[in-house]
Amino acid sequence: MGGFLVDTPYLLLDREAAVAEVCAGRSTAPIEMMGAGVLRNARPGIWIAGMCSHPMIGIWFNAPGATSTCAQVLDVRHSVLFLEDEYWDGTWEYEDLGKHFMDEEAAIACCAVFNHNSLIVRHTKYWIRKRHDWRPKGCLTPYAAAINTNLHGNGGLLSKFQVMCDMTGDGRIVSIRITQQLF
Repeated sequence: MGGFLVDTPYLLLDREAAVAEVCAGRSTAPIEMMGAGVLRNARPGIWIAGMCSHPMIGIWFNAPGATSTCAQVLDVRHSVLFLEDEYWDGTWEYEDLGKHFMDEEAAIACCAVFNHNSLIVRHTKYWIRKRHDWRPKGCLTPYAAAINTNLHGNGGLLSKFQVMCDMTGDGRIVSIRITQQLF
């Protein structure tokens, strides 16, 4: 999708791309309750965002009448992560932050990562696709990244939040993955 700037160690993770008031005070509510949370130890710099497919499930294409379980994944990584040997050799691994399950039918699957100092939610309304468009959409601003997909009938949506930290240096967060699975 592209790159965005992180000029603070605070990042907002969100399963809806719409909870600015929740995290404006750097909320400590667990991800399980809110479907959102603030990370306090991100490495500042340029981050690269991508819409990825999960190796076991695949990127979802939620076509009318589709019945298979599917997922969408937002991966954001610090730009220097790709220069680290520990990333490439698998020494650094993702750690689970938490899961949020919405057990009612979801009309849209959306997740986002915001630079906390530049949280401008009013622009996120342009990130949502028209109701009849079923293709996943990646969205990017200079300070945030998001993906969203309109959904058909389903049994709920599970959002899983993971981070990877620089375990050989300063311990800062260098990668974030938000996976959303449709039931």
